[in-house]
Amino acid sequence: MDKKLPKTDVSIRPLRTYEGDIAETVEKQKESSISISVKEQKKRGAEKVTKEEKSSSMLIWAVLFIFLGMIAVGFYFWQTRAVTPERKIIETILVYDDSVKKRVEGKSDFTNFLKNQNFEGDILNIELEQDNPQNFVSSIGARTPGSLLRSMTGDMMFGLVKVSGENVPFWIVEVDSYEGAFSGILLWERLIAEDLSSLFGKEYIPDDPNFQDIISENRDLRILHDESGEEILTYTFLDKNTLLITKTNDSFKKLLPLFISSKQIR
Repeated sequence: MDKKLPKTDVSIRPLRTYEGDIAETVEKQKESSISISVKEQKKRGAEKVTKEEKSSSMLIWAVLFIFLGMIAVGFYFWQTRAVTPERKIIETILVYDDSVKKRVEGKSDFTNFLKNQNFEGDILNIELEQDNPQNFVSSIGARTPGSLLRSMTGDMMFGLVKVSGENVPFWIVEVDSYEGAFSGILLWERLIAEDLSSLFGKEYIPDDPNFQDIISENRDLRILHDESGEEILTYTFLDKNTLLITKTNDSFKKLLPLFISSKQIR
């Protein structure tokens, strides 16, 4: 009779195979690769955000420094700018730097007055008591043609301008008729040197005055020279309604830009 063997509680372990080990390894590697990839992406994202924040911060500081630098440079140039001395502005024809009043008591009286003037700046305005051309011409005994006098209906200014250290007289008159004024002063050429030359610096009485035409600063000038070639009288029209009488071309060049600037602010 066969003997019965005792029962033994033995757990049978699953059989490990080569294929199973491979699958388990691949699964673990797959999980590890995914984890590493996710971590790497998070790290890169954090680094990118940090770099962008740094770049934005640097850009803001750079713009701020440039802006502050521009303010500093502008303030420096404003503080060191050249300050142009303020000129007085007359209500009529020309800007000027200094002014004096005078009542003309004849040509000799006015000539001596002009020779003894000292003033600040470049332009001296002489406020004549004879404040219209007709009265002024009469006070110095000038023989001005009627056609010229009749056209002198506007404002006038007599003054001195500094040119190369010399005080040069000038007379500016507004006219209402260019044609009447021009034809009148052409007639006056025969006598104008005798009437005005002493006022303008040098008395000169030629037998046959010969004015010459030149172009200066796009203006037509008529100039009278003495025998030595020195300029005695010069006249021109600054515009169609403004006659200038002075001594030299240089004094005309000094006066023209002042006339133009004063027209812009009148």
